[in-house]
Amino acid sequence: MFGLADAYGNHGPQIVKKITDAGKIIFHALGDSGASNSGKYPNQLRVADQVTLDSASSTEPNRAAFLYHLGDIVYNFGEARYYYDQFYEPFRNYAAPIFAIPGNHDSFVVPGTKAGDVPLETFHAEFLFQAECDYG
Repeated sequence: MFGLADAYGNHGPQIVKKITDAGKIIFHALGDSGASNSGKYPNQLRVADQVTLDSASSTEPNRAAFLYHLGDIVYNFGEARYYYDQFYEPFRNYAAPIFAIPGNHDSFVVPGTKAGDVPLETFHAEFLFQAECDYG
């Protein structure tokens, strides 16, 4: 199991102790953030900006410990080439770990999908590979 303390690395035990001492955990949860700068889905980009602003402006006892992404990280079909524009760029300043589960856009395979661009394999490489290499 990959826990919150693992996600924070060397600071993990301190973060978990603060959460335990406070008796509460605060986190952001969102889904359907997959969007591009093309302007087709401008509200999705605003959500990334808002959770980043909330995380930066909240007092420490009220700051989210992580973001739980509920899927549809990348539109249209979870292609690897869109992860930077639709996920990494919008969430570049989010200061806490991001955990995710795949949605239908992150796992939908269309005819003609090339090897190496299978959406669930891409999702696995983006979200699980680091955890497996460093901690498991």
